[in-house]
Order: sequence, then structure tokens, then C-alpha cells
Amino acid sequence: MSENIQSRRGRPANEALGQTIVDAACELFEELGFHAATLDKVAQRAKISKLSIYKHFENKEALFGAAFAARCQQLMPQKLFEGVDGSAEDQLMAAGSSLLRSLLRPDVRNVEAMVMA
Repeated sequence: MSENIQSRRGRPANEALGQTIVDAACELFEELGFHAATLDKVAQRAKISKLSIYKHFENKEALFGAAFAARCQQLMPQKLFEGVDGSAEDQLMAAGSSLLRSLLRPDVRNVEAMVMA
């Protein structure tokens, strides 16, 4: 017996709304910086009301913290030593190379811009 599953129309589900807000905030903080990215702009980008943001986050600073944490979690290498055999020196060199490659990625540079702006 097959089920006909339809996607939900209208507003995002409550559990998905927080992620939608964080995603929109990440984009705006990276594009505009902290000061220029207003909660009104986040609401507009996420296609929600400003009140919806306040239901999930106490203030702009809390939203920035969540956005920054989300980006860091996405960008940091999970296993620096994965697949590396050899001496401690070999393992440290591999980990350092992996970390350097990660720090030079364009998406990581965007997070730097988000913090510096």
C-alpha cells in the first residue's frame, strides 16, 4: 500500500522555522555585517514576521550567536587525523594542512567577514 505524501504548504513548521531564521541571518551577517543586518531585514529575507524571530531568539545578539555557531559547525573539519598513518610529526603535519585548507576556503572567509564587519 503506497501513501501519497504531500509537502506542507504555507508557513514552515515551527521546528524548521528556527533554522530558516538562522540561515537568513547567516546570509545577511555575511553580506552586510552585524550592524547593517537588522532584524527587519532578516524577517524579510526569511519571509516571516519580526515577531517570529522574537519567538525563537531573545534579541539580535542571540541570533548572531546562533548564526555564528551554525556556520562554525558547518565549516570546521570533523576529523583532522582521518586516514593518517605514521609518526606523530606526520599526523600533526596532516592535521595542520587540513586546518589551513579549511581556513582558506571561501565559505570560511565569509564567516570571517561576518565577524569583522
